[in-house]
Amino acid sequence: MRWLAALLLCLVALPGMARAGDLVLSLSKARVTITSSFAGESLVLFGVIAPSASGQPDTGGYDVVVTVRGPNESFVTWRKERRFGLWVNVDSRSFLAAPSYLAVLSNRDPALMAPADLLRQ
Repeated sequence: MRWLAALLLCLVALPGMARAGDLVLSLSKARVTITSSFAGESLVLFGVIAPSASGQPDTGGYDVVVTVRGPNESFVTWRKERRFGLWVNVDSRSFLAAPSYLAVLSNRDPALMAPADLLRQ
């Protein structure tokens, strides 16, 4: 079973700043396989920003956003309510092809990095 379906690293410059050179990155382990004896795994994402065409060193000001997604699955969630002293399922919602795992990590609040419409994408 594949646990790590995709890893996306997005580099967003601060508003008004020019974008620097290319991002060169690597992952310590390209694939994580989960078996019956799986006890966890540590992953390290590392990289550098290649110098811009002018060759001038970058002064910083970058934000990093990492998204980790598991394989897509379909599933149903239920909303429970208490009725006559019992908890019963009253409403359900089906999700088709939704990530089985989703984590979004960033070095600061995403609302400070980009406009809301860009973040929705």
